[in-house]
Amino acid sequence: VQTCALPISFLHLSSDADGVIWFRCTNIFTSRPWFYGIRLHCISSDQQTFFEMASRDSYEIRKLQKPAIVIDGGGNIGHFAIAAHSIWPEAHVFIFEPNPQNVGLLHLHLQRNGIRAAVLEECLAQNEGTATFFQREANRGSLSGDGHFDQTITVRKRPLSTLLAANPQSSVIKLDIEGAELEVLRDL
Repeated sequence: VQTCALPISFLHLSSDADGVIWFRCTNIFTSRPWFYGIRLHCISSDQQTFFEMASRDSYEIRKLQKPAIVIDGGGNIGHFAIAAHSIWPEAHVFIFEPNPQNVGLLHLHLQRNGIRAAVLEECLAQNEGTATFFQREANRGSLSGDGHFDQTITVRKRPLSTLLAANPQSSVIKLDIEGAELEVLRDL
């Protein structure tokens, strides 16, 4: 186990029996966990996201009012959902992530951190239906076929408005959906 100080966090690194690196952060001002355990799969992109949130609070979620619902559009492997849960443990968390590789790690991270969340293996979009999802390196993908992609899969699409209509409580919505953010927001 190694520990190093970041501007607002202590970072603890450990590895499991399989040699997988796990990260855990604690906020030095509150001593509350910021992230619990996160396995970094595609080390460079996952590490960048982890440090953006753990050391810089890139979404500034601590400044937001306590929501009843957290919607994580483009949940990836769970960075935002886990951080949101550490701040608002009573909130109901909905995570949209269509990439099967990410969904496996997302479930692992939620289980390891004792978080109950609804994981929806679909894309947020302006309308319902199915679409081709273009999977790219570094566990990323999008509905756009522009640029290089490794493979395609068919995914379900869901408008954000359907989830909000069924859950009208106060919400925090994070969208990191590879350029489709405006399309999703037009539905509202």
